[in-house]
Amino acid sequence: MEPSPTSDIVPLIRKARPSDADPICKLWIRSIREICGPLYGNDEGILSFWCAHKSTERVEKMIQDTLNIFLVATNQANEIYAIGILCGSEIRACYVSPDFIARGIGQAILAALEAEARLAGVTKLELGSTRNALLFYKRQGYQQLSPSELLFQGVIPYFPMEKILA
Repeated sequence: MEPSPTSDIVPLIRKARPSDADPICKLWIRSIREICGPLYGNDEGILSFWCAHKSTERVEKMIQDTLNIFLVATNQANEIYAIGILCGSEIRACYVSPDFIARGIGQAILAALEAEARLAGVTKLELGSTRNALLFYKRQGYQQLSPSELLFQGVIPYFPMEKILA
């Protein structure tokens, strides 16, 4: 069967390693600025606040935090395409490189996070969706909990969402 144009890459999904922190940091910031930025009016106040804690040192600590399940999607050459973070029943991050949007990688990393949650006995996942990811999460079975945006730390607009895991 021919792969569809939106799912032409089969990523390798693995747990992040401390040595991944720098490329993760670069991907995360680039994704925020290039994918999310336009839907937030490229508001530098929002984008700077959003990116402020995405330093290599902070990402390395997040990877090492035993409360987090920090996954990366890579290719055979170990280049990182996407990241995902699960902490308890909350998906804290699901970001894809701007070069690989709409190619099935976000769906793959989200499915891996959901599988990890099921293994941990989680029955309901929660997340805060960006404007650009709202339809993506709805297609993956997440329900929007608020008709209007809320503000994360009073700065970043987001939509609270949840999914009951079968």
